[in-house]
Amino acid sequence: MIEVTAAIIERGGKVLAARRPPGDPLAGFWEFPGGKLEAGETHRQCLRRELEEELGVECEVGDFVLSNPHTYGDKQVRLHAYCVRLVAGEPQPRDHDRLCWLEPAALMALQWAAADIPIVERYQQLCAQRQTLDYYEQNASAYAEETRALPMEPLYSRFLALVPPAGRILDLGCGSGRDSLFFARSGYRVTAVDASPAMVAEAARLTGLEAGVMRAQQLEAQACYEGIWCSASLLHSPQAELPELFDRIARALVPEGVCYASFKRGAGERVDGRGRLFCDQTPESLAPLLQHHPLLKIESLWESRSPLRGVEQGWCNLLLRRR
Repeated sequence: MIEVTAAIIERGGKVLAARRPPGDPLAGFWEFPGGKLEAGETHRQCLRRELEEELGVECEVGDFVLSNPHTYGDKQVRLHAYCVRLVAGEPQPRDHDRLCWLEPAALMALQWAAADIPIVERYQQLCAQRQTLDYYEQNASAYAEETRALPMEPLYSRFLALVPPAGRILDLGCGSGRDSLFFARSGYRVTAVDASPAMVAEAARLTGLEAGVMRAQQLEAQACYEGIWCSASLLHSPQAELPELFDRIARALVPEGVCYASFKRGAGERVDGRGRLFCDQTPESLAPLLQHHPLLKIESLWESRSPLRGVEQGWCNLLLRRR
């Protein structure tokens, strides 16, 4: 297996793509610049070296995006992609015959090398997640106001019937803090977290709790909670991330602990008119995802409807119990 790095170079809302030159086995195909790891190099060291050699630039390597194994004939490669920021220099096509800056949504208009295609798709999902977070950062107060009075008592009752009195509850994606406040006033020990710092500030103001900034993908707790509440929060994660997220939730629950999660009712991923990524579900799509999970069992799975912004919306609800 040949280990290769790839740089998703971002600047001004666009991304750099590079085309393989004539005479190359992949001539005419586009790729993210990068190259093979040398002995003793880390991925980040390799990217900094390769981008100086290939493009004549200095860079800062940021977040990891994806590792993708691929077979080209008798050659196996594993491509490790990272977001990258230019620090110095203007990219020059030393090893390619053309460079092109494109907005993320337009990337698939190019003819990409096969190993890069899953990376493009994953990067576009990440961009949608960034836009989702940006929405909540910019509209935290308005969102908190419009969702604070929603009728949640029937859902609270189903969830809390399975959580022991004074149990520890993680409000994973706490939003305005509406649910954390109810749980705290009901005598539960509540930890409130959200990916949006602005929403965390809203939750802290409402509840008086020390809410924290954390994405569900960063949950590392082990056997800490009798209940985990994910009301309208996991629904902003791509479908491909859900198995890992449920694994993290399972590990964070104590034996016999329970998790509630809700998703908009529908089929597949979409971006709404506010620029937010949604991964809609039905009972038929959620059940296969969880029915054979080694640590979680489905306690109940049901559909419901509730008003939001004057419109009845369909929901898919899920209660899970830690084995």
